[in-house]
This record gives sequence, C-alpha cells and structure tokens, in this order.
Amino acid sequence: MITVTPNACAALAELLEESEVQTHLVLRVVTDESGELELSLESPQLEDTVFNFRGRNVLAVEPAACQMLSGTSLDI
Repeated sequence: MITVTPNACAALAELLEESEVQTHLVLRVVTDESGELELSLESPQLEDTVFNFRGRNVLAVEPAACQMLSGTSLDI
C-alpha cells in the first residue's frame, strides 16, 4: 500500500482549494491501457484507497495503481 504523509495531503488539499475544484473531485491515480500510471481529476470510486485532509478527500488510488505503488511514500 502507498503511504501519503499528512504534509502531502495538506499540500494536495491546498492545491485543490486554490484551483477552485468542486469538493467531490480528487486527484486520482489510475493505470492506463498500457499499464502506465496516470493522474486525473475525477470522483473517487468505491474500490479506491482514498486519502483526505480535514474531512476533504484529496487523493484516490485505484487498486491496480495501489499495487504498483506498494511500499512507496508520497511526501513534500
């Protein structure tokens, strides 16, 4: 499983807030058809691992991407 530090969650929350993104949208990490990781702005899915900051979801990682990122950490 990927680890996301509180500092990273806070930075993502600030980025989303400054960009005036609708509150139901998050940065979502997915795999594309060739197995590469992609980052998109969309709603989290039920099967995603979701990270939040002060009650706002900020990052979602789909299961396949979560497996690829297992043992990694996102920090700023």
